[in-house]
Amino acid sequence: MTSDTPKEAPEPERSAGDSAEAKLNRTIWNGEWSIAVFWDGHLLRIHRDVAMAVLGRSAIYSREDHDLRYTGPDSFEAALRRVEFPSGQRPTETADGPFEQYQFQLEGRKLTITHPRWEKPLVLMQDTYEDDFVRWMEARYAEKE
Repeated sequence: MTSDTPKEAPEPERSAGDSAEAKLNRTIWNGEWSIAVFWDGHLLRIHRDVAMAVLGRSAIYSREDHDLRYTGPDSFEAALRRVEFPSGQRPTETADGPFEQYQFQLEGRKLTITHPRWEKPLVLMQDTYEDDFVRWMEARYAEKE
């Protein structure tokens, strides 16, 4: 069925004038232990459960919702608003964190994000998503607009 076929964010032609939003909006990025999704005015960070991975199982440890605003051609700010623990490790936490500045570098399908407090950058590869994921993201953020 075509409705569940993977959707790959089209890779826009990039020029020096392209905004960060044009480069990142509605894209999903996958790393070894985390996923980052840029969706309109939101950044969703998903952290995999390392302990479950050691046992050979896949699980999500936490999902972080951030408010997002683009601040330059290769930068954005994000403020933590909510942390969910879907496997029940801890109760959901709400936050009113400050906006923090991040820099990024985009090389083809590789995204490198840096933050002044991080020891090393977060390196992610562009991933694909299915229509079900699009519906889930739209429903998740529709109530928060």
